[in-house]
Amino acid sequence: MSKERGFVYGPVPSRRLGLSLGIDVVPFKVCSYDCLYCQLGRTKKKTIERQSFFNPKEVLSEVRSYCEKGGRADYFTVSGSGEPTLYSDIEEVVEGLKAMSDIPVAVITNGSLLWQKEVQDALLSCDLIVPSLDSASEASFRYINEPALGLELPRIISGLADFCSKFKGRVWLEIMLLDGVNTSPEELEGLKEAIEQINPERVQLNTPVRPTRSGLAKPVDIDTLRSIAAVFGDKAEVIAAFKPKACAQGSEADDKSILGLLKRRPCRVWDLAAALSVSPLLLEKSLERLERQGCVHHVRKDGELFFTAD
Repeated sequence: MSKERGFVYGPVPSRRLGLSLGIDVVPFKVCSYDCLYCQLGRTKKKTIERQSFFNPKEVLSEVRSYCEKGGRADYFTVSGSGEPTLYSDIEEVVEGLKAMSDIPVAVITNGSLLWQKEVQDALLSCDLIVPSLDSASEASFRYINEPALGLELPRIISGLADFCSKFKGRVWLEIMLLDGVNTSPEELEGLKEAIEQINPERVQLNTPVRPTRSGLAKPVDIDTLRSIAAVFGDKAEVIAAFKPKACAQGSEADDKSILGLLKRRPCRVWDLAAALSVSPLLLEKSLERLERQGCVHHVRKDGELFFTAD
């Protein structure tokens, strides 16, 4: 990973975690899935082989520098540009974060490798795990997630259940719902049975709200999401949109911070302003300049303007 790109980004305004300091531990789009709804585009290397991509001491050093400069966050969130459990040194990073600060540690994962004992062991000291499961039927699983060779849905579900039975922290299972794909009564019944087997603390229903890699990933309307939540029971909730806090009116974000976020997720101006605690008006000027330089481009989704960076 280049110095310019860095391991740390944000803090990102999260609908679940408040201000989440992202810690990116895999090269761009190295993942075990190639999901229809991914906001980062196609997976560049689809694999289940775990590797030591980066020196964990360098990752921790960058986080420590952020904290020493007075950086704030509600969570350290190991996530980013691919599947974080593919990083074979993730346990050392998690342990280092726990030793460094009282800020809780979360890992956002697609859950595909939790059947592996070494992956389970690496995550046991975390405070929160947010795995995903988008379908309990083989056909929809392969259509939505396009898994790497060697991944089998029953083993993934049993791995999630086994991990939840051992883990002392919190598990919030995310389900990404796509209109007309995994919303039929048969799909929902299969997911309900899987949820009962996995037994997470929460079930969080999501739907694509940012630009995705495929036009086939259509969002579900809010009323349908609420109806599906009722099917899944008291644990289920629809993830509410993040409400940005008041932003500083005179401050301006540096280009590195703006690009660090936009390389990992499309953002609206208000998303960036909340994450970076900067003036939206000054931010718009920076985005216009970066767009003229070819560093940033914009796309519209459902009438809203999102900015991205390559």
